[in-house]
Amino acid sequence: MFYYPNCMGRIVLESMEEVIGRNGLNAVFNLAGRSDLIGNYPPSDSQFEFSFATIGRLMEELEQAYGPRGGRGLAIRIGRVAFKYGMREFGPRMGLTETAFRLLPLNSKIRMGGQALADLFNRETDQRVRIEEANGKLLWIIERCPLCWERHTD
Repeated sequence: MFYYPNCMGRIVLESMEEVIGRNGLNAVFNLAGRSDLIGNYPPSDSQFEFSFATIGRLMEELEQAYGPRGGRGLAIRIGRVAFKYGMREFGPRMGLTETAFRLLPLNSKIRMGGQALADLFNRETDQRVRIEEANGKLLWIIERCPLCWERHTD
């Protein structure tokens, strides 16, 4: 079993609630068989207790509840909100809120920020990420993905 720390799991759940509302999230919890999470988010600590299986199941049920296109659109919006909360929580620790970082040229910020995020995930979670450059593009490669954990498609 692979895990996120509780604080990251909490960020995911709070982001989902902000985008689809409490009632929508409660419905997704029920569909995913995780009604224990209703009104009972994990604490904001670094214990590895928020499983990839839970995240994957929530994403799967989000698609089931809202349809493939609607679920994907909501997942993108949830990801943007989670990024905002994650930057608030982890940005200072990664040096991404420093003035020196903010003054870098955009290409440098993207490269350094991407690597800082990859290092954060590799260090603080069971998710494995690597950064590669190909044809002038920066590739974010997730080798162990919680969003699609235990999910299958045709």
